[in-house]
Amino acid sequence: MTPEQGVPARLDLQGGAPGGVLLPLHWGTFRLALHAWAEPGEWTRDAAEEACQVVALPRLGEPFEPAGKLPGESW
Repeated sequence: MTPEQGVPARLDLQGGAPGGVLLPLHWGTFRLALHAWAEPGEWTRDAAEEACQVVALPRLGEPFEPAGKLPGESW
């Protein structure tokens, strides 16, 4: 599933409205694609912004609390 498909799928599971914090998984772990390493995260961020969905994209190993301050520094 691409970010452009994943964000609407999450919204469908939320009843059609954005809510909570989207934490994408399994992106950027392996270098198997022709695109840059961070692009899936950037695509997810862009798709989430367009849908008014809050998204957390922490750096690898960066702890955070979904109810607290979310990682805000771009990759």
